[in-house]
Amino acid sequence: MAVSKRPAERARTMAATKRQAAVRQQQQQHSPTVRVAKKSRSQASFTFADQARSYDVSSTVTMESDQDRIGFYRESLNKVARGKVVLDIGTGDHGILAQLALQAGAKYVYAVEIREGAAKNAQQTLDRLHPGKATVFKANITKLHRRDKALLDALREVDIVVHEVFGTIASEEGIVQIFQSVLQSRLP
Repeated sequence: MAVSKRPAERARTMAATKRQAAVRQQQQQHSPTVRVAKKSRSQASFTFADQARSYDVSSTVTMESDQDRIGFYRESLNKVARGKVVLDIGTGDHGILAQLALQAGAKYVYAVEIREGAAKNAQQTLDRLHPGKATVFKANITKLHRRDKALLDALREVDIVVHEVFGTIASEEGIVQIFQSVLQSRLP
């Protein structure tokens, strides 16, 4: 009797294996392939600053073309910015949130951008549209040093902080570290 069960068991096993293979094949056809690679040394030390530096003008244009998002910021700044000193963290290539704050009546805007070219572009845009009302600092706000005296002094004047630093998850782009740095810089 044992001899007769073996072929039946083999047949069931082969049928199960074929079904599993068919399911795997179907899953592969309907879902993207995900490969997990071992992190290199440079990937292992990837920072929030590295992520911010990876953005380009197309990232800015994407945000600026999102009318719902811009409308939300405009409405919010119209309620709170009049007569205030505003800090725009991650101002981008055109300083859009800094512009919105100034349009809402902000007394002055300090903006911080980690990418040098974007900081320069934002300063030029703000100088053209709102001369003498904004300063853009090229800096990594999470790593301020005594040599960043002008920025540190500016942070002590700030009444309102505005940013568009979120990512997919609120903590993804380092906003917790950014705010810790801002708060720490405001201490006497």
